[in-house]
Amino acid sequence: MSVYVLNGKPHFAIMRAYICKEGSEMKSLRKTAAVVIMAAMAFSMCACSKAEKEKDEAGGDKKYEKKFGSYEVSEGWVEVSSHSNPPFYFSYCQDGHEKDDLPNNIAVYCGEDKYSADDIAFKDDILVTLNKQVEGLEGTTVTGSGITSDKGYPVYMFEIKTPDDRTIQYYIAGEKEYVMVSAAIYDEDMAKEDKTEEVAKGIVDSFEWDDQGE
Repeated sequence: MSVYVLNGKPHFAIMRAYICKEGSEMKSLRKTAAVVIMAAMAFSMCACSKAEKEKDEAGGDKKYEKKFGSYEVSEGWVEVSSHSNPPFYFSYCQDGHEKDDLPNNIAVYCGEDKYSADDIAFKDDILVTLNKQVEGLEGTTVTGSGITSDKGYPVYMFEIKTPDDRTIQYYIAGEKEYVMVSAAIYDEDMAKEDKTEEVAKGIVDSFEWDDQGE
């Protein structure tokens, strides 16, 4: 089981995009998370072509244009470059909380898979993997559902609850590629203030693939 311990609590490498203080421990955790995601899901990073750009929308939401596509992040949230791994992995948190040990945070990750956009076997594989990750961990549950984004893309949503925290993962399905938007919530009261769930959903609904299939 791919589980590591942080601050005395178990955390799941495949589920988390942690923003912690810099140091060798954090670098090791980020490396472990990347390996587990790629090994457990048998996916590889996607090869895309678009240059990265960022656009402010009149002082409101910021539009990010990455190599795999574009999306908007709500005002008050910032990209944390020190905990991102361009061009396929990016971390976000509320402005001013970049140096917190465990702030509520959101990660956006692009990868490849073997499935077409409408193949629900992709959802089944994710669910099997997540259930294996939490097997035997008391008080931890995984639930899932399917939705459609505002741009019309199929999206598979999973919620992982532990006694200490909660993670919501969205997988935007594409043609043999996917984008995962993962919201890690450690402080439920703060999540209501910084609107972590709404920000993550906004990323999902605003996401557009960059010339998929080319």
